[in-house]
Amino acid sequence: MKRSELILMFIQLPLDFLMLMAAGITAYLVRFTATVISLRPPQFAFGQADYLTLVAGVAAGWIVLFAFAGLYRPDPNRKLANDIVRIFLACSTGLAAITVFIFFRGELFQSRFIVLAAWGFAVVFVVTGRFFMRIVRAILYRLNIATKHAIVIGEDRVTDAILDALKTRKGLGYFVRARYPRFTPHTKTEIENLHAKHRVDEIIFTNPKAREEEVLDIVEFCTERHITFKYSADLF
Repeated sequence: MKRSELILMFIQLPLDFLMLMAAGITAYLVRFTATVISLRPPQFAFGQADYLTLVAGVAAGWIVLFAFAGLYRPDPNRKLANDIVRIFLACSTGLAAITVFIFFRGELFQSRFIVLAAWGFAVVFVVTGRFFMRIVRAILYRLNIATKHAIVIGEDRVTDAILDALKTRKGLGYFVRARYPRFTPHTKTEIENLHAKHRVDEIIFTNPKAREEEVLDIVEFCTERHITFKYSADLF
């Protein structure tokens, strides 16, 4: 994985934590607005410092649930819709855990409004944070920062379609260094030179009519140099 992708992934975790903290604080502030107090005066006394400590602990626990939900997997091309579903399920699991905890320790915290409001704000805030990170990633990709340097090997219409998609859809995060029709000894030498100068991250193989020996040769080449190998599927 590229260093830039690791940096973005590590930024995501503290950002999620801050969004969860913001959700808990927002729920607390909303509960003590004049409108909500007039509808139902608070029946509990809870200091702000104690509340922040509790929110920090809950947020840390929810981060663990996010990790189990697969929200920190190194997959920059994961769809936002999938993340939203996972965030909703993870937050709902956290809400259920808090509900069970409150049931057995009712004297600790008795505001159901804050719990439900914090859950709703958590979903909205975390999704917003994820959307913001995707905007940042898209901007970096358009500036050719944090992109994956790829080489495409193939000469049919599938190759043309893939090249067109990689070049026009900058959000995919690819920068095509070169294209070769076949994987020959001469091609191997040129790729080795490119890899030494610019660090090739992926080789995309799109020749369905290639001989088995050629495919195995390129797979071995990528394995030895820790280059990701991707291909358009064929019968072999």
